[in-house]
Amino acid sequence: MTARSLPIAQRARPETRTIGTTLLIAAALVSRASRARGADLVEPNVARSVSNVLTETLVVEEYTYATTTPSVFSFKTRGYFGATADASTAADQTLSDLKIGPTLKFAAGDRVNILLDNKLEPNTDSVVMNTYHTPGTTNLHMHGLHISAYDPHDNVLIKVEPGSTRQYAYDIIADHAAGTHWYHAHAHGSTALQVGGGLVGVIIVEDGSDEIPAEYQNLDEKVMMIQYMQFEDVRRIAATSGMGESHTSSSTASIADMFTTNGQYAPTIKIDQNEWTRLRMVFMALDKVVEFTLGSAAAGLGCEWTLLAKDGIYVDNAPRALTNVVGGASGRGPPSKNIATTVGVLNFQVVSSASSATTLTPFNAKLPNYLASVTAYAGSGAVESHTLQFAPVAGGGCNVNYDNAGAAAYTAVSLGNIPAGSVQTWSLSGSDRHPFHIHVNPFQLGSVTDTSGLANPYFFMGDWHDVMYVPSGYSIPQVHFHTADFTGKVVAHCHFLNHEDQGCMGFWEITGDNGTVVSDLAARAMTTVVSPPPSPSSSGTVHVASVARAFALCALATLFAYA
Repeated sequence: MTARSLPIAQRARPETRTIGTTLLIAAALVSRASRARGADLVEPNVARSVSNVLTETLVVEEYTYATTTPSVFSFKTRGYFGATADASTAADQTLSDLKIGPTLKFAAGDRVNILLDNKLEPNTDSVVMNTYHTPGTTNLHMHGLHISAYDPHDNVLIKVEPGSTRQYAYDIIADHAAGTHWYHAHAHGSTALQVGGGLVGVIIVEDGSDEIPAEYQNLDEKVMMIQYMQFEDVRRIAATSGMGESHTSSSTASIADMFTTNGQYAPTIKIDQNEWTRLRMVFMALDKVVEFTLGSAAAGLGCEWTLLAKDGIYVDNAPRALTNVVGGASGRGPPSKNIATTVGVLNFQVVSSASSATTLTPFNAKLPNYLASVTAYAGSGAVESHTLQFAPVAGGGCNVNYDNAGAAAYTAVSLGNIPAGSVQTWSLSGSDRHPFHIHVNPFQLGSVTDTSGLANPYFFMGDWHDVMYVPSGYSIPQVHFHTADFTGKVVAHCHFLNHEDQGCMGFWEITGDNGTVVSDLAARAMTTVVSPPPSPSSSGTVHVASVARAFALCALATLFAYA
């Protein structure tokens, strides 16, 4: 059989090609959100591998974010400054946009050398486990990568103290899947303060020539780090951890939460009509849910959205049509019940129109052994079943209860051993309130019950994730993963980072030999598939194909924050 292509509308509405009409469409949404169209989106600088080696220094330093939009305030926070990619460090800078770390771009089989240089001020407090503490202490987590947790790799249990450096060296395996991931601080006790203040950056593992069809690799793409900035929460955490407000803000008034994209407030993203645009999106928040809604086609917008990947891993039968969108550590719910007061707008401006439609071929991506499906595994490898509960505690946080041994806060003691080269089935509870995240090995969704009745639901059995927050309308009682390739300490925790700092975290020892896999789990070659194409919403459709970590969107988009 030959593969069918996805049609794109042949005619372009003249008015959607003009800046003025785009602003008029935006104005209808901006009016309800009290937002104005911002400056053009600026993508973070890029640190690339050269001859299969990426070398960069990430300098962690305080700087002052001073802005007049949407209100006048200044806020002292922390950022990653790439010594090579950014050609500078903070050095007492005052910046009008939040600083996003340089995008780290490399391929499977590369060596990634990162020198982490901690120039934060010395700590003035002492360590009290499972509290906010030592705000000047940091480290580095490569979120989403399938890499070793041993030194000098992705060991998040070590600490890089103020005034010190640490050399990280990551050997990316030859069959590592392509995808969009991110890096951030992960020192227990200061994670929420540092990540919540914007200490983040994007990772791109580049597509191999045989991983996805060529037309996807040739698409125009945008890198978008979307942050929900909870300034008052960060200020309270700083005060609790001993730094005080002098290290977070010079404003005495309360600062409202807001969304930024690549550190910018309400930027404008320029895209072409009648062409697909690939969005590499990462969403970050302390403890909030995000929902994306689209501008009305009836109002003249006309758009189509599809999903290529979640948590950096291509979905099957990509691109996938969507009815609703759920963030990586977020979900959706009735606005009348849960919606917060903060609303943000992403403005997409159509700047040109192709003379003819482009098409995209449905496909299944090439996947390595560690991403071979294990949802119905019945092979010869070891299979283990466990339970994990994020048990609620007073104040809204959680403790970890593994295999019904009793709920407890983090103790820096292993919760158990897991054999390398095994298939794991974990029954989860509490992930409808606390997003479950595991390091090293992504997990596959087991049975998925969608009680919301969506025509194109976001979750499917067999989808891969590294973070899962189960929203209302879904039931996902089990996840499966394969402990492939790496031994060592594997960390799991609630990805509401204030909960993680306060004890909702644990680690397990993967025992055995490095390189061990379940041999009868086979890697998969890329194939094109026969799949019903999504129907364009109208002629003149603006098309956005998203490779979001956990969500997709199309022009224009309104962002809602949920408690």
